[in-house]
Amino acid sequence: AAETQAEGRVLADGKGLAGVLVSNGREVAATDADGRWRLPAYEPGVFFVIKPAGYMPPVDPITGSPRFYYLHSPDGSPAALELAYAGIAPTGPLPASIDFALTRQEEPDAFEVVMFTDPQPESEVEVDYIREDVITSLGDTKARFGLTAGDIMFDDLSLYDRYNRLIGTIGLPWWNIGGNHDLNFEAPDRKLSRETFKRVYGPSYYAFFYAKTLFLMLDDVDYLGHDPARPKGAGKYEGRLDAAQLEFIKQTLAHTPAETLIVV
Repeated sequence: AAETQAEGRVLADGKGLAGVLVSNGREVAATDADGRWRLPAYEPGVFFVIKPAGYMPPVDPITGSPRFYYLHSPDGSPAALELAYAGIAPTGPLPASIDFALTRQEEPDAFEVVMFTDPQPESEVEVDYIREDVITSLGDTKARFGLTAGDIMFDDLSLYDRYNRLIGTIGLPWWNIGGNHDLNFEAPDRKLSRETFKRVYGPSYYAFFYAKTLFLMLDDVDYLGHDPARPKGAGKYEGRLDAAQLEFIKQTLAHTPAETLIVV
């Protein structure tokens, strides 16, 4: 259970924005008239704004990745894990105020999205294939944003950086969720299995609204832990949404108008 509380504001044009949803990955709170929110703080944890319709968080200019979150990992990823790929650096104590900035944007009710599933490159050469076969074909896309739904990589998470820079050349905001090939295999269980993913992309599950649609970006890879007898120590996993995620979905839907289209 969380003993401390985190708080902050959601701002647009320097002013507080009311009715915006913010989550700690379990509970969901709506901002008050001054844009303020307050939620329990879990360690380690993450706080993120659920992008409301008609607004957008900052986007990394190189990769197109939206920056809509604050990682709360005071001591960073545990050194004892000896992760093969870098995890989260220590974030230190909880800030006095965790603020999220949004800017207005036009969002038509009917829109196109580019979706990648399992690009899964295993090497630099296979990243080249994605560039030559997929990215170059998207030059005239009318899509409003893109998303990758799992297995961004095939186990080698050191390739994230170059892959993300190539995605950035498409020129669209790009949302990501991880698959079973985006895990830190050294982790003993689900809780610490996405340290590298979180460092690069933020929360392993989240949501955002676009026009009259809610996108629930979920993580159903329940990692069962490191297995030294298998290649790269890759343990088994099962397809499952954990209790925190189910509570997050429940509370997000409680704030979602009934006529909203939901993409899961």
